[in-house]
Amino acid sequence: MARSWVKGAVKVDESEMAELMDVEAFRGRLDAVLDRLRDGFIKQFSVRTSIGELNTVQAGGLVGGRG
Repeated sequence: MARSWVKGAVKVDESEMAELMDVEAFRGRLDAVLDRLRDGFIKQFSVRTSIGELNTVQAGGLVGGRG
C-alpha cells in the first residue's frame, strides 16, 4: 500500500544543507565510508582459480567513480 504523502525526490542544494549541518564534515564522513567499503570489496572479493590460488579482483572503479 503506497503512502499518500510520499511525493518523490526532493532536491536540496548545498547552501540549504549548510544551514542545517557542516557539509564539509559530512562529505569527509561519506568519503571515509566509501573508502572503507571499497577497501573491503578489494580485500574480500576474491576468485579461486582452477589451480587453487586466490586472485584478487580490483573493484575500485565501482563505487562512486573512485579508484
